[in-house]
Amino acid sequence: MIDSRRPGTEAAIAHGCFAHSLPGRPAEAWERLGAHAHAVARSAGRFAEAFGWRGAAEAAGLLHDIGKCSAAFQAYIRDAAGAARGPDHSTAGALEALAAYPGPIGRIIAAIVAGHHAGLADGTDLETRLAQADIRSMRAGARSSAPSPPRRSWAGPA
Repeated sequence: MIDSRRPGTEAAIAHGCFAHSLPGRPAEAWERLGAHAHAVARSAGRFAEAFGWRGAAEAAGLLHDIGKCSAAFQAYIRDAAGAARGPDHSTAGALEALAAYPGPIGRIIAAIVAGHHAGLADGTDLETRLAQADIRSMRAGARSSAPSPPRRSWAGPA
């Protein structure tokens, strides 16, 4: 079971890290990353419970958008007029999944997180994407105010 009350989760809410904007509405009405991550984690966990992967799905839900805490993404979301597409925000979560969950389960969660918009890549595509990532800038933004990864206690389906 994951612990969604880990330190860092509330920091995302307090530091103004946004997951989604609402055109024409003030920033105060936008969706905060912490609230979004927890809602996705709960929903994904409920779906995955049927096949014994609730913990992995909750972890993926918490990690899927942490790259949105990057300065580049927050600048994009605040001034998205005319921008067709924002900067990559899923690779940061994939990298955090690999760091938080060594071994095969981390690779599975990383693939889910990396593909949450683009679709699931094969192993080679994922390796290439992660190798080309600007890890320092992604991790700096993600660690500053994103929801923390859940504990490593979940090891897979029973």
